[in-house]
Amino acid sequence: MDKIPDRVLKLMTKEGFMELFWVQVASGMTYRKAYEEVEHEHESVFRKRRYSNFESFERVLYRRK
Repeated sequence: MDKIPDRVLKLMTKEGFMELFWVQVASGMTYRKAYEEVEHEHESVFRKRRYSNFESFERVLYRRK
């Protein structure tokens, strides 16, 4: 049986999604671009978005700080 890649496991949880988002931000991306990159990856793996749009994600992001 094949091992599930770590990135896919992270995409499965809100905490993992946030972790991948912050890695993208740390690499120099804007918040919006980092979100879209991680959301696109999530959508390509799970065939659905985690958040409906950036504004929805942003509400969760600022609630967690």
